[in-house]
Amino acid sequence: MSAKEELAKKRERLAELRRAKTERAGTAAAASPQQPSLEEVLAAAGIKAGDEANISSPAPSSQVTPAQTPAKTPAAGGEEGGLRESRKLNLTISEAVLVEVPGKVLETYDKVIQTEVTEEDGKDEDETAARIIPTAVSEEGDKDEDAEEDNNAADEQKEEEVQVMSEAEWGKVTENDDFRDFFFRSSKVMERALGQQKYDILKDYSTDDASNQAGEDALSLLATFGNEKLTADRAVTNVEWSMHHPELLLASYHNPLSPEGELLGAEGLVCVWNLRAGQQSEPEYHLRCQSAPTCAIVNRYSPHCFLGGTLSGQVVLWDVRAQRTPVARTPLSAGGHTQPVVKVQIVGTHHAHSLLSLSNDAKLSTWTLTKLSEPIDSVTLHDGGASGGAGMSVTAMAFSDSDVNEFLVGCEDGAVWSGSRKTNTASGAAKGKLGEKMEGHFAPVTGIHIHPSSNESFQADLSHLALSSSMDSSCMLWDRRLAKQLVNLEIGGSEYVQACQWSPSNLSLLAACDAAGSLHLWDLAVSLEGPVAQAGGPGSGAEAQRGLNALGWGVDGKSLAVGDSGGKVQVYGVRSEVAEARSDAVESMYAALASAGQYDTADIRGGGGGAEQ
Repeated sequence: MSAKEELAKKRERLAELRRAKTERAGTAAAASPQQPSLEEVLAAAGIKAGDEANISSPAPSSQVTPAQTPAKTPAAGGEEGGLRESRKLNLTISEAVLVEVPGKVLETYDKVIQTEVTEEDGKDEDETAARIIPTAVSEEGDKDEDAEEDNNAADEQKEEEVQVMSEAEWGKVTENDDFRDFFFRSSKVMERALGQQKYDILKDYSTDDASNQAGEDALSLLATFGNEKLTADRAVTNVEWSMHHPELLLASYHNPLSPEGELLGAEGLVCVWNLRAGQQSEPEYHLRCQSAPTCAIVNRYSPHCFLGGTLSGQVVLWDVRAQRTPVARTPLSAGGHTQPVVKVQIVGTHHAHSLLSLSNDAKLSTWTLTKLSEPIDSVTLHDGGASGGAGMSVTAMAFSDSDVNEFLVGCEDGAVWSGSRKTNTASGAAKGKLGEKMEGHFAPVTGIHIHPSSNESFQADLSHLALSSSMDSSCMLWDRRLAKQLVNLEIGGSEYVQACQWSPSNLSLLAACDAAGSLHLWDLAVSLEGPVAQAGGPGSGAEAQRGLNALGWGVDGKSLAVGDSGGKVQVYGVRSEVAEARSDAVESMYAALASAGQYDTADIRGGGGGAEQ
């Protein structure tokens, strides 16, 4: 086929395409609906044709609002050529709210491989580092400067935002009970956490423990409790450990003294210290009363309650769950005590117990803790003389753990009397009559303690042994069964011996303290000639020169608390070898007493009180 023929065919094909296109265009025009005229559009908008007043000139495009633009929509309901009637629009103006959505933070990190540099590629790495390090340093410096600027800006913003409270506002906050409870509770928690015993980081576990303990002292000072605002210049009258919480220590304080030596009329104070809170802490509780407490104890059947006897003669009961002041107290009348209370003691069992109190005028009263307004029974102790006990002045008292009816009293004239509560039920002159009189001291008795051998950990009953301390600088050992003085434990010097007490863990160990500030430990199974350990006293520092007034053993017998005349309570740790009893302690102690001529074999083996069971 020639070129001309091919060109002719292409022209024919092109003409056919043009004709088909023209036919399709005509068909589409015929099928399309007829557009409404201008009059129809105006009629649909509610404007009559020819009414020039209702037709305004078109506004500029910048001033046309949505309300002025008619809505052109096809008519509903299948009506051809019709338009839906325009709807009136109610437009309001609202403020725009800007919300900043933070972008997603992409965390990146760098991987660095550390390798040892060899001599061969050391030069290349040095050259590379010379190029990289300045750049890295400059980048880090820029980052540090930016971070410092951001921190300074944040600090300035915080300073602008912080508002200083006025004194009136701060006073309202601190007076709020909820805030005070929260603050004191939180501070106690922090004090307990910060006051834990320090751990010995230099301890060598490869050495023998015995060699380490050989160089230790039998007594080591663990903590000193005191508060300049609360306890300064207040003499400690009594200390006692809690049997419910072994870390709590109860201490009662006398009224402070003026520079002239006169008692100031301050409120009585009793503090509960926590050994785990540290010696710089505040007391766990500080309890108040109107008169100075002469003695205070922990209620052995209720861990929340404490009891105390006061200088005015009242017996008070504190409950730390309620308030700092007494929740109950005995009356200041003839039905109660009118002289200073010497001793308070709870006797009985958990379900049937009572409170005993003894005042300086030898009046012994029995109370129930649920009713302190009136005593169950009261009796005046006497020696059976014609005077009926008139003029007897009692300074100390102790009950036996094995028999709550048996007790000892120490008098101002130095005599020690045995007594029994069973005489309280007698009539006439027999009521309140004391038993045997034991003479030995020639000055007022300051303390008495009966051996606590009823403890189950002891294998022998030594409850017939008793201790007494006196202002004649002596501490004496008595046999209540024989009404006999056994040993006079003379304390060096001429100072008053203020208190004495048996150890609860070692049946031959006892402690005594004097007005010179010295603490003495005696082990009767080791020696009767002198103490096995001493602490404090003159020459051991200014703090120890204060006279010691009271002492109390810990529940485990490995801690010992003493209170001085300046308001400080010191806690000593007792080494285990001293605190724990030896297996032959009873035989060794009686052998020492027999060698001193104080016991016969018949007394030891036939008396029933001193033999090992």
